[in-house]
Amino acid sequence: METFDCVNTTKTHSHIITDIRFRTNSTIFATSSFDRSVRLWDATKPTISPAILTGHTEQVMSLDFHPRKIDLLCSCDNNDVIRLWDINQRVCTHTTKGGSKQVRFQPCFGELLATATGKNIKIYDVETNSLLYNLETLELWSPGENNKTLVVPAHKGLIVGLADSPEGELVASASHDHCVKLWK
Repeated sequence: METFDCVNTTKTHSHIITDIRFRTNSTIFATSSFDRSVRLWDATKPTISPAILTGHTEQVMSLDFHPRKIDLLCSCDNNDVIRLWDINQRVCTHTTKGGSKQVRFQPCFGELLATATGKNIKIYDVETNSLLYNLETLELWSPGENNKTLVVPAHKGLIVGLADSPEGELVASASHDHCVKLWK
């Protein structure tokens, strides 16, 4: 980072890359692509061919590493399919429907999985694979409580991104309505 040098890799996706996430406390990161694959990379060895996870039948839109179960990776595709991967074994361990634009595990704990599909945000219990909430509004909860703390209309267009700030109680959302919103 001090010199802003970059390393070009020899093996890349064959189509546009849609998401990139680092595994917690690791140099391992994953990328997803319209080429229907997920690739695992090691930042300390970027010129080595990545491991390729295949199984999606449509463009892979998003992915995320579980914050505690470091071998668990989640990805979703344009066909509304969510896949859970064991990255050590390089196999899909579970599939379900319910996310076509973005997936994000609950920060720190990973007990919940948020997915974005169209104008809806869905919240799943990761352990039981049960849908807890199907939201057309953005709902923010206090991390220590089960009760909703704030409900607001989210966006007029498709929600394509959600991110939390590790430095404060902020959530950012991005949409096809050309807006980025910060929620506190």
